[in-house]
Amino acid sequence: MLDGLKVFKSLFSTDDAFVEHVVQSIYFFEPAIVLHQAEAIRKDIHGGTAIPVRHTSNRAFYIQREVNKTTPTFKSKSEAIKFTANDRNFVYHRETEIRVQFDKDGNYAPKQAIRDYTGHWVSGGASSTVVNYVIAHIWNKTDNPLYFSPLWNYCLIACHCAYLTDKKDDSDPVIKRIKDLIKAISLELYHPNEIMKQTVITAEDMLTQEAMEEARQLVQEKKIYFLPKNENNERTTKSTESNKSAEDGIGITAQKKFGELSENNILSSTEIENLCDKKYSKKILDLNYPALVKYNNDKSVAYVNDCLRYYIGDIYIFNGQKYLLCNDWYEKNRNLLENWYNRYK
Repeated sequence: MLDGLKVFKSLFSTDDAFVEHVVQSIYFFEPAIVLHQAEAIRKDIHGGTAIPVRHTSNRAFYIQREVNKTTPTFKSKSEAIKFTANDRNFVYHRETEIRVQFDKDGNYAPKQAIRDYTGHWVSGGASSTVVNYVIAHIWNKTDNPLYFSPLWNYCLIACHCAYLTDKKDDSDPVIKRIKDLIKAISLELYHPNEIMKQTVITAEDMLTQEAMEEARQLVQEKKIYFLPKNENNERTTKSTESNKSAEDGIGITAQKKFGELSENNILSSTEIENLCDKKYSKKILDLNYPALVKYNNDKSVAYVNDCLRYYIGDIYIFNGQKYLLCNDWYEKNRNLLENWYNRYK
């Protein structure tokens, strides 16, 4: 049997030399920006923002109804993508119970994250600043929101080596060694469970002591390459918190502003009562539902006609009473929100 892998390996004196070449053909991401992104993702999860995933099968997800969970019946990937593109539709990853949005092309969110945090554009045709490299997920759990878009779980592999990570572990002993070593490097650099503040990597995901020691040695000897920032690219927008704020969607903006008002206990009892009124909320903020609803640990109040209309990730406390905030915000509401909020600054 003719085997191209054997030809590739024959260019190196030993398997160790071959593995070293593969590792040095990979760009990882600086731990500082990985941590920065993880903090932003945790905040989005807490706020009920949909986190990107790949659509794999309907069984991995559920739609939350007022009284029960239902498995989606999407007939195609395009139908699933279109469904979650609508902010009024709420789909959750079954295992993590995190709200998700299906990625439009299978790698759009990772490409955007790389561009936002490094300034580089990958797989963008003529506008690409990194070419002949492939975005490779390290753990192939791309339907999981804690694995698909976070920078800790993918890297850029030079095209001539990228196919190695797609081969089966038993195709050659060196394949499993390479794949396990890349995973071990990720764990050594980023500590996913710590930066995500929850169990992401379980006991069954852990690598052998040999793989971890090899990864640790490579990191200590500075034999790991990090993708440098493209300082000339104006789209490196997430390097500062101010830039992140400038890009916030209207829903996140509303959550932040109500959070500040709650923290400082600024709103009067009369204004709080007004915000629980549908007509007032329509008049002042152009919302289709009351801006606030009283919350007494009964999540059913977050639903209107079987649809989730209030954020359940955050609780706002005014004068000792808990409230949920309406999630039905659109860009048309932004100026009205800003004008109303400025009255209390």
